[in-house]
Amino acid sequence: MTSPTPSFTQVHSSLVINPTSTACPKIPAPSGKIASAWWPDYHNSNVTWDKYNHLMYSFAIPSLNGSVTLPTLGWIPGVTNKFMDAAHNQNPPIPVSVTVGGWTGSGNFSNILASADLRSTFISELSNLVNTYCFDGLDFDWEYPAGNGSGLATNAWSLNDTGNFLTFFQELRANPATSNLILTAATPIHPWNNATIQPLTNVTEFAEVLDWIQIMNYDHQLGSGVSAVAKWTAAGMPANKIVLGVGAYGHSYGYNQSIFTPYANSTSKSHGDKWADPTGDTRDFFSLIDGGFLTESGKPMDGIQYVFDNCSQTAYVYDKTTQVVVSFDDAHAFEAKGQFIADRELRGFAIWEAGSDNSDMLLDAIRKTSMGN
Repeated sequence: MTSPTPSFTQVHSSLVINPTSTACPKIPAPSGKIASAWWPDYHNSNVTWDKYNHLMYSFAIPSLNGSVTLPTLGWIPGVTNKFMDAAHNQNPPIPVSVTVGGWTGSGNFSNILASADLRSTFISELSNLVNTYCFDGLDFDWEYPAGNGSGLATNAWSLNDTGNFLTFFQELRANPATSNLILTAATPIHPWNNATIQPLTNVTEFAEVLDWIQIMNYDHQLGSGVSAVAKWTAAGMPANKIVLGVGAYGHSYGYNQSIFTPYANSTSKSHGDKWADPTGDTRDFFSLIDGGFLTESGKPMDGIQYVFDNCSQTAYVYDKTTQVVVSFDDAHAFEAKGQFIADRELRGFAIWEAGSDNSDMLLDAIRKTSMGN
């Protein structure tokens, strides 16, 4: 499976509050293990519906005045409605949350949630968004509350961010228009920062209002899924409310030796695949096949060095001709993460993102060990 190269302009159209809109019947959260993924809105054909029981449509963007915009793609007319219809017409129907924020969409959370009036406007806008497209839940990806510059440099932030975040979730649960929605949050590998810019030691009030959290266990040089789960559970988040976020992509680096050794110093970042930013270094799993690193079955191509680091449970491929090495999670790594989910009795997994896989190799691997099928 090869995804098409996107060539589009995103058109942001602000939602208009319509008090007369009728709420859609809501599909409840799965009662057992979660098999989920984020779905940026250009990968509709890549979803193997019967292998998921929850999906997250990404991203809705909060504006400074509390309004919400949902990017639409002119080259795929009606993509949101088509996706929602496809998910809800499965047997059983698949609940879909809309993810709000993201790496480039978190700049206004701090200012909105600091104001009671703006929070009220924001909740009304979110309710309208949910009813307009029949979403079943809201997922929040704020990168990062009280982040002290750990998100984009242009993001507003405050020492009161995490407390305001909790107040916002409590208001969502108390509001009749949003009280029955699936409420989730994507999180860093440690609890959100408190007012002293240290990780919270007590997140039990968050656990009371959220259905689950998704730990974004990727893009880190330090830390691990093991330490992340330990920190969140020690702070009071039940294991059965923790979903492990897993990345179906890798990072590429320059390396000028004849044989690659894990933890060796790279010479530079290397350009990523055709989906990455012009200066990005990320490579989706399918692009490793397109790019000649892996075969269609996920094995290394002739002439490509493959190393699996058992400590980090990470795969590496090295092309000494182009002097590019890619660190990524392959099926072996996804199996290990699935086993970790099962062993720690976590709620499930969430893949960033659904269209990055190839013939469901990664999805099948993590399902096999986390869900037994």
